[in-house]
Amino acid sequence: MLSHVHIKNLGIIDEITIHFEKGLNILTGETGAGKSLIINAIHMILGNKMSKDFIRTGADKAVAEALFFIENDVLKSRLAALGYEEDEIVIYRELLLNGRSVTKVNGRLVTLGELRALGELLIDLHGQHDNQSLLNPKNHLELLDNFAGKELTKRLLEYKEFYEKRRKIKEKMEQLGGEPEKRIRSMEFLKFQIEEIEEASLSVGEEEELIRKRNLFMNSEKIMRVLGACHEGLSGDSGVLSRLEKMMSGLREISTVEEKYQEYEEKVSEIYYLAEDISSVLGRESEKVFVDESEMNVVTDRLDLIFKLKKKYGADIETILKTLKEFHAEYEELLSSEEILTQLMRELEETEKKMRECGKVLSELRQKAGKKLETGLTEILTELEMPKSRFEISIRSSDHFGENGMDSVEFLFSSNLGESVKPLAKIASGGEISRIMLSLKNVLLNADIIPVMVFDEIDVGISGKAGFAVAEKMHEIAKDKQVICVTHLASIAAYADCHFYISKQDEDGRTVTRLKRLLPEERVQEVARIISGGNITEASLAHAKELIALH
Repeated sequence: MLSHVHIKNLGIIDEITIHFEKGLNILTGETGAGKSLIINAIHMILGNKMSKDFIRTGADKAVAEALFFIENDVLKSRLAALGYEEDEIVIYRELLLNGRSVTKVNGRLVTLGELRALGELLIDLHGQHDNQSLLNPKNHLELLDNFAGKELTKRLLEYKEFYEKRRKIKEKMEQLGGEPEKRIRSMEFLKFQIEEIEEASLSVGEEEELIRKRNLFMNSEKIMRVLGACHEGLSGDSGVLSRLEKMMSGLREISTVEEKYQEYEEKVSEIYYLAEDISSVLGRESEKVFVDESEMNVVTDRLDLIFKLKKKYGADIETILKTLKEFHAEYEELLSSEEILTQLMRELEETEKKMRECGKVLSELRQKAGKKLETGLTEILTELEMPKSRFEISIRSSDHFGENGMDSVEFLFSSNLGESVKPLAKIASGGEISRIMLSLKNVLLNADIIPVMVFDEIDVGISGKAGFAVAEKMHEIAKDKQVICVTHLASIAAYADCHFYISKQDEDGRTVTRLKRLLPEERVQEVARIISGGNITEASLAHAKELIALH
């Protein structure tokens, strides 16, 4: 159940805390006092998107916080699957001025998506134009199955075991190349890839050598020019060698005069012979530099091929060759998997045969339960002043193996005699939606695990006998579920187990919302106010006491 809701800085609400009780919690009050803001706070708690315009003027954030006590064992298991194993759930959400929000569940930060998934299990909020869980066709199959009872649950568990077995078989088949046709395609593609790499005859280090050659070809003219200039500078008529030779001759002459100059001659001689060697090498190198167009084309084409293979199979030749080994291993595995695949195909066919048999039984049980549910809903709709309405459950079977069988389920409705039934979610009348919602809630009371139901002014379009019928059905629901209802109908307010009055006041130049839990005598005054439209009379007080006494 929802125990507490704390709201701060939301619209004209500065700060209030609401302590809800089990049973039927009624919220009434003045127009514009803040009842809708309390519903907006619940929307925040459920993870719905909220505009920053809801933040109270002058505040930097709005806060909504809720405490839930989890009592239903089935709900506990569903929450555990989402990672919440505690018996208490605390949801905290801040709406910030920049439009963002901060959301925590039991002190842990969560995304809005995670909060919405949690909220769907805790509160079913229904307003005049809301299409919540019961109006969403995706939920109709589960609701019908829960209503159908233990036999269908047993068969569904059996079907799900086959469904999981089929999933694992198909997964193994995928790992081995999938079904025969797919496996053949995989082998053909692998063979193409293997041949493409092997035909290239790649070798480690080859790319670097090819790049070196390409650079040499591209700079050949520059290399020839530099080598020629160097050779000429060394061995030309006025080159370095000629000048060194003259230097050696001069030093040789003066060494006869002074012996120490002979040492200088020897050092210059060493330089001369070194320069002569360099000149000879540069001369030979310049003759070697020659651009062969055909060879250059071969190098370029080879590098283009390596680039293409790198894009497809790896960042370098070493990686490509490693990928080639992996392709060979995968190809050999596919070759040897034929026998295993044949066995898996037999298992798959047998499993799907059993699934069809089980799916057929599920369909029959659903058809039977659907008729029973249709009858129950029609009876309650008649009690709710809709005697000419028709409610049908469309159950369509297919060859598709879904997680919950081979059926799709949708609730259909027609409010008037002679009109064809239409999807429940497309009904336009707020009053009709409200009564259908209550009928479904009443019949599916044990099938629906959501513990809290919030009705926001669902009495719009309802009056007279229909209003009393709605009040009675809502009271019946509140015996098993916690119900929170914003209402303008005295007939509904009179049934309250816990009645809150919402008002607004001017305090320090600001309008603020105030909430009060009404005592028994105060409840009479409020119900009388609703009856009389604000001007309480002795007659309205007597009527109010009578309505409350009926409860």
